[in-house]
Amino acid sequence: MTIIEPNKNSFKSKIVAYLLMGLVLFEAGLSIFAYNQSVQLNYSLKENHKKTEIVRAENADLKNQLYLALDIENADVLAGKLGLIKERKPEYLAQR
Repeated sequence: MTIIEPNKNSFKSKIVAYLLMGLVLFEAGLSIFAYNQSVQLNYSLKENHKKTEIVRAENADLKNQLYLALDIENADVLAGKLGLIKERKPEYLAQR
């Protein structure tokens, strides 16, 4: 009669195999998470770029309005809006 003994190292090899499978699954999950973060960052950067372009356009419009208001040709109109009058001989230039 033959007695078959189970392999005594089977338990240790199963533990190593399970640890390796767990490590591979953890790495796969980590890779998926990193890819998801990369896609979200890319989307966020594109949105911020669009917002930046809008703000740049608004800034250019505001600068244009400022330059028009401060233009020397529009000084009379601006003075009229502010209620100022033009003096021929201002006192601060008069000789004493």
